[in-house]
Amino acid sequence: MNKKIIGVLIASLTSIYLFAGCSNPSKQAAQNTTQTAHAAAKNTEHNSESTNHASENTSHNQASNSETSSKDALNKAFTDELTGLATIEQDVKKNDFTDAEKLAQQLHEKFHMEIVPALADKKGKDYAEDIHSKYHELQDAVKSKDTAKIAELIKVNRDNLDTTANILEISIKK
Repeated sequence: MNKKIIGVLIASLTSIYLFAGCSNPSKQAAQNTTQTAHAAAKNTEHNSESTNHASENTSHNQASNSETSSKDALNKAFTDELTGLATIEQDVKKNDFTDAEKLAQQLHEKFHMEIVPALADKKGKDYAEDIHSKYHELQDAVKSKDTAKIAELIKVNRDNLDTTANILEISIKK
């Protein structure tokens, strides 16, 4: 029974990616994930019919491992975001707006795909989208080469990452 619930939960979370999103190539990845989640849910439903006590213990262990790997993935996402913001700062100091713009896009996509869904689960979609919108603003500032606005939004996004990590119970190094 737990496998069925987990499968449905995965499918639901993946659907959030599709409906919450920005137009970008990440949607294809989300669609692939949705198809995989639906297949997993269907397979899990079929397998749950023959569940016994031993498989329930295995299911519990898998859920625990899944939670751990999810935390690890979030931890890496936060680390990548903070490192990326520092790199954008350095690129802007060197007047390398081309690399800064590319990196801002990559950070936005990663934040959208990996952090927004977990944040939406904890605090709601509106809250997550408000935090997410600051990445849009950063991209716009980099495109317009507005160094003062870039510096301001890098600070805002760092603060938001710190707040979000606390909400998601992720320990990040500053």
